[in-house]
Amino acid sequence: MADQKRRLAAILSADVVGYSRLMGDDEEATIEILVDFRDVFSKRVENHDGRVVDTAGDSVLSVFDSVVEAVRCAMEIQIALSERNEELSEDRKMRFRIGINLGDIVEKDDGTVRYADAERFRDELLEKAPDFPAAHIYDAMLRNASGDEAGLRKSGEEIMRLMPKATVAGLSRQFPYAKPEHQDRLLEGLRAAGLPES
Repeated sequence: MADQKRRLAAILSADVVGYSRLMGDDEEATIEILVDFRDVFSKRVENHDGRVVDTAGDSVLSVFDSVVEAVRCAMEIQIALSERNEELSEDRKMRFRIGINLGDIVEKDDGTVRYADAERFRDELLEKAPDFPAAHIYDAMLRNASGDEAGLRKSGEEIMRLMPKATVAGLSRQFPYAKPEHQDRLLEGLRAAGLPES
């Protein structure tokens, strides 16, 4: 389409180690620390000519034109977060896993980014981590966007199998997006998958 362009980019992806435990122990404190740590990501990414494009739950996704800048950014982020963690008790420390991949993205004129290989990534995630709830939540979002009703029902069943007490409201709190439009996509996917509201 005219308003879209496909290009190669360095993709920096990060998520919190033990996020579910941190949320279970103290939801309010965890979200407060997460917001603070995301600010570290935003500033470092901008300093290295990158752009934060998604923040689902505990994750941060950024794109760079340069792999070298992405690597330098990741190193600076880990150093900065390590310093901040020194101020926290051991049970409150928030450690991020960071990975960098060179991949194809589709960028729209309005600045939004879609990963051209999102479905492939989803399939690999489900294959390697079939009991990882976030994989099925991501699956529900993709299937809702594509109108796959049969697949959506299966996604909902898997989420409830792994998280019997899961609700739309609860997962919305546990997997917060920074952008309202992204949060809306999460809510729409969960509702379409048949999860109870609360």
